[in-house]
Amino acid sequence: MNSDEIRISFGIGIIFALRILGMAIILPVISIYGIHLRDANNFLIGLTVGIYGLTQAILQIPFGIASDRFGRKPLIILGLLIFFIGSMIAALTDSIYGIILGRALQGSGAISSVMMALLTDCISEKNRTKSMAFIGISIGIAFFISIILGPVITNYFGFHSIFLIIALCSIFGIIIVLTLIPNRRNVRSFYPSSYSYKEDISNKEIPLQIFTLNLSILFLHCILSSNFLLLPTMMINLGIQSSFQWMIYFIVIIIAFILWTPLILFYEKRYSSRIIMLVCIFLLSIAESMFLYVSLYIGWFFIGLQLFFLSFIVMESFIPSLLSKYSSLGIHTGRNMGIYSTSQFIGSALGGILGGWLMELRGNFHSILLMNILICLIWLGIISLNKTSKI
Repeated sequence: MNSDEIRISFGIGIIFALRILGMAIILPVISIYGIHLRDANNFLIGLTVGIYGLTQAILQIPFGIASDRFGRKPLIILGLLIFFIGSMIAALTDSIYGIILGRALQGSGAISSVMMALLTDCISEKNRTKSMAFIGISIGIAFFISIILGPVITNYFGFHSIFLIIALCSIFGIIIVLTLIPNRRNVRSFYPSSYSYKEDISNKEIPLQIFTLNLSILFLHCILSSNFLLLPTMMINLGIQSSFQWMIYFIVIIIAFILWTPLILFYEKRYSSRIIMLVCIFLLSIAESMFLYVSLYIGWFFIGLQLFFLSFIVMESFIPSLLSKYSSLGIHTGRNMGIYSTSQFIGSALGGILGGWLMELRGNFHSILLMNILICLIWLGIISLNKTSKI
């Protein structure tokens, strides 16, 4: 990679990381502190978690289309400004409805597709995989830092301080865009003149694999969002106060990262990607089942938490790499990545909204956990029965 490509990859990676920080940092604290806001109930807490993903999913494609016409850089700045406004609204309100409005606006700055398009514009094809790897690492690190930072910041500075910090991050993101990111507009199409859509789908196995991966990321993020509606409160019920919960997340995440690399290397050498998926989904179902019975044995909670984070880390890194591999066999790489991002955000929205609704309806964790177990069983069935696919 030349110096310009390194600079652009670094800038896009930092912006992605800041966005993920803004999305995930409230997950470990919203169910504990949000319930004390004016007018709050369990359903509205779930809606607060899910509304970000919902507006992201709705506006990804419109932002991408607008960036084709007006340029990538102006749309990224616009998205970050909308994110800033939403963060400030959430920081200055004492009502759950204000938090929901702020989160909806945060998600409305849907610039993920625009940044991926910019990366495609600016990074040569031979270096695109390296750039994607750096961005993926940035996103992963930002997500797990946010899970640890959320409880720490809330404990020392208060719940609303989280949104002020997110707002500052968006300003920092705008500075990154202005200093490191070039503008691109009227980018020519890279479709060959002889291109035929029928040729792109002639290998019927590729669309099936891509569909399975998009469904997998939707299920994974649905389980992630719904789990964080119950994990913080579950820890309090086990005697782990909110001020110490970051230590639990830190230990579990470090162990998961230590186990992640040898597991990936072991399975890539000896088993197909389909086996990796099946094993991880099975471990997720075991984790959700253990959460059901923590009242019988406290150790099951920690084992389940470890299995959950390990499975999530493996699949969160594994699914995008598989999608990139299969997408590169056809022309519609950008379209496929856009659908993938939309599926991810729909999953986050469904997990938060359905989880909150079930909590309000049933008044306990069991309904959410049973929902997640059912998702895992359906997910296992889809991949198990799809024997013609190499997924």
